[in-house]
Amino acid sequence: MRILMCCPLATGTSKNGRDLGVAFSQLGHEVAYVDMDWRMPLYRYLPRKLRPAGWQQRDDEAFNRHIEAVARQFKPELFFCVKPLRLQPETLAFLRKAGIRTAGYWIDDPLDFDRSIINAPHFELYFTNDRGSVATYARHGVSAQHLPSAVNLADFQPLELPIKYPLSFLGTQGEYRQGILNRIPQPVHAFGPGWDKARGTNIIDHPPAFGTDTAKVYAQSAVNLNIHNWQGVGGALNLRLFEVPACGALLLTDWVAEIADYFTPGEHLLVWRDENELHELAARYSTDLAAGRQIAATGLAHVRAHHHYGIRCRQILELL
Repeated sequence: MRILMCCPLATGTSKNGRDLGVAFSQLGHEVAYVDMDWRMPLYRYLPRKLRPAGWQQRDDEAFNRHIEAVARQFKPELFFCVKPLRLQPETLAFLRKAGIRTAGYWIDDPLDFDRSIINAPHFELYFTNDRGSVATYARHGVSAQHLPSAVNLADFQPLELPIKYPLSFLGTQGEYRQGILNRIPQPVHAFGPGWDKARGTNIIDHPPAFGTDTAKVYAQSAVNLNIHNWQGVGGALNLRLFEVPACGALLLTDWVAEIADYFTPGEHLLVWRDENELHELAARYSTDLAAGRQIAATGLAHVRAHHHYGIRCRQILELL
């Protein structure tokens, strides 16, 4: 099958689309890409403050015509778009009229549903990362399918590196996350945008880690802390649930509902439900490396068997 993937392509942007494209290729399909962040040449290099009024609308119009041009040349059988923000309903109608099947994947539910529902009804098949959002889509007339995130096993695998960080957190700084880190009694090594401006005597900030640097941080951490942005709102799993175990590293994550569907706490990873439990587990496993390695090894085998993108791609094709 020829598949046209529309997704962000730059390092540091959402990588789900790139990883799905690689997995489709590994399954024997021919894949081409359209960068969701494509710009007209004029706006690609002109600073935002110098762009004329209405530039965004003109650029989005050109982006949609660009997709149609690529589709005419590549002649895909499937158009798969991750985070379809800039698409116009007319573009999806053009693709359907050309006999091209369309699928969309929203990876920011439940926090960003209002933007997702704009284009969701215009796809033949639509996926959400959050099981709880399926019912919300149904109320809007969209029969969405739940598709959890996964891991690219080529990018995330065990590395033989010495432990440098007893407790680390990799992710963007935010008020909710910072508050939790500030209350942990022991130092926390924080990697990601914004931590250089964070307040808290126990937070040790580091530059953001992207690409292969992400796996290095996981491998060098005795305990990898995870804090979901949508805590208390949704039950979806973020990428750390899959990427940290794939590195043979120990994950200590806050509880969200979907963990019970895909992992066994205490066997594949560690789960904290309140901050007292977080502090206790972080203190214990940042020093008991042998116990952490045992859980990490079980988590590695589990993710390799059940949660890589090749499996997700087969699920997509079965639904099609």
